[in-house]
Amino acid sequence: MAVVRANYCKKGVSERKIAKANIYYIQNRPGRNKERQSRLLFGPSGNMGRAEAYQCITEAPKGTYFYRLKLSPDPKTEDRKRDVSMHKLTRAMMKGLEKRLKTAIAWAAALHNDHTDIRHGNYPGR
Repeated sequence: MAVVRANYCKKGVSERKIAKANIYYIQNRPGRNKERQSRLLFGPSGNMGRAEAYQCITEAPKGTYFYRLKLSPDPKTEDRKRDVSMHKLTRAMMKGLEKRLKTAIAWAAALHNDHTDIRHGNYPGR
């Protein structure tokens, strides 16, 4: 699996605002022809609403870093038939990350498979 992008919101006055804006973006990014989209958010327990994702950010302890990950299976070697379960892949990746870091991670995700030929998921987490 290729991690295309991994970064975090800079600490300061507005990191929670930026994290919430990222949730809005991954849910509402325009489609291939710039048409309006609303994607389903999901997390470790299944589907979630934007308010639930926002609440997670609001309630995060002081000093929390908010990360943004963009994951994409290689379309030539891992996802040739576009049949990889992105939900399963996401949950497995996040469980592996939790195990490696020895801590629970609150996260929300949305799949972007409608505006490019390379499917990917966006995962803001803390």
